Amino acid sequence: MAKAKTFTPPHEREADCYKVHDILCTPDAKKAFGNDRWFSASSTADVFDMRGAYGVMRHNLGDRQIFDMLEEAYADTEATPEDMVHTRILFIDEAQEDLDRLQCTSELLQAIFQTYCISSRVARLLERQHMPGRVVQYDSITQKPIHHQFWYSAILRSGESITCLDSSKSVLGWKRLCVWVGRNLSAGTTIMLVLRCPKDMKTELIDGFSDKGELVMRQPMLLNAFFAQNSLQKADKFTETWADPIYEWERKVDENGTTSDFTARTRVFLTLARQITQVATDYDILGPALHHLKTEHEWIAAQSDDRHLETGDSTADVDNTGFKDVWDVYLSELQLLKSYAELYKTRTQLAINECFALINQRDAEINIKMAKESTKIARSSHEDGQSLRTIQILTMIFLPASLFSGIFGMGFFNTDTDDNGNIRFSVSSNWWWYPALTIPMTAATMLTVVGRKLGEKWKKDKLARGRFENPGVGC
Repeated sequence: MAKAKTFTPPHEREADCYKVHDILCTPDAKKAFGNDRWFSASSTADVFDMRGAYGVMRHNLGDRQIFDMLEEAYADTEATPEDMVHTRILFIDEAQEDLDRLQCTSELLQAIFQTYCISSRVARLLERQHMPGRVVQYDSITQKPIHHQFWYSAILRSGESITCLDSSKSVLGWKRLCVWVGRNLSAGTTIMLVLRCPKDMKTELIDGFSDKGELVMRQPMLLNAFFAQNSLQKADKFTETWADPIYEWERKVDENGTTSDFTARTRVFLTLARQITQVATDYDILGPALHHLKTEHEWIAAQSDDRHLETGDSTADVDNTGFKDVWDVYLSELQLLKSYAELYKTRTQLAINECFALINQRDAEINIKMAKESTKIARSSHEDGQSLRTIQILTMIFLPASLFSGIFGMGFFNTDTDDNGNIRFSVSSNWWWYPALTIPMTAATMLTVVGRKLGEKWKKDKLARGRFENPGVGC
């Protein structure tokens, strides 16, 4: 792998404002560049160079090509304005298998930071989201600004990531667009480092600015307005994807539905609410970026006005007339997106509350039905009890008759007539067998029943005593 070489730009040699090695030794930069989590084994980058009125894109540059380009940066001081690269954009995309990992080596990114004197604060964007920032370097003698750099970021999400309404709690598909801009005010050149730029946005930039080099020179914030506008458009498109699911599931309200229907509907709205909450954070990140770009535009305009007053030439500097209201328009659009997100969030919450209310109502209806069924069962039990009582009364009435008929039906008792026709009652001599067998068997049966009951009671008492003596056992 090619080794990075430190190149000192002319504006640093003149003003001696940057301490490159000090920048790379700061804790933030050392931590970011030393973490392999954010880098790949090899580098691939696209470079868009604008010379004069036209721009050319070079695709899929490798490590050696990029290092050679960095060594040549600002080297040709004799180049005519038509041949000089006045605007260069370095695109470093994310790895396909890991959206946080850049298709770039740590050595190459450090070389880019060194060559273009990028502030170490920008390195924090490699690890997590940070607020936008800026650095202005002034000439030590004239105290006039000679180099101006600023950076910002935005969260871009894919609209396809919510079409399936994934009920899991995973984060929606997203990428962090990071943009750094460095302007050499003495040479009139601009360098932009763009990380994780979507392919469609990159293609649109090439198609729209391939022949707009002179316009970009007169309006240095034009490319930043492009990134801001596209971020807003993607956010708007993403927000629109919520409208249809919300309307569709709101129309599915059916008071006669089952509890399962209400539960499924609740899950859908909980998923939508979670997604809306995630994206609402994206708007909170984009808002400061737009305010920051507006501030940078106003600073550039103020510097241009100062130069107009010093030189008296109002034609050879920056033209800011086309950007007086664009940032306010973008901020208004963002506020509208926030209003829509808040509206969708409120509607999903109302739908969730409605689903829970319908579920509770359905549960109450089921409880009422169960209470009615319990009343019917109790009434039937009462009626069965009345029938059993009638049977008991009838049994008590006929039991004595059954007893005597059973006794007299046995062979121990006989009735016959004598020779004179008189009825004679006789008792067998073995009549004692009946009580001799019946009484012991009855006693044995009663003792068995009573013994079984006493045994069960003893076991229950023993178990209760064991729990009282050892309260932790069996808990």
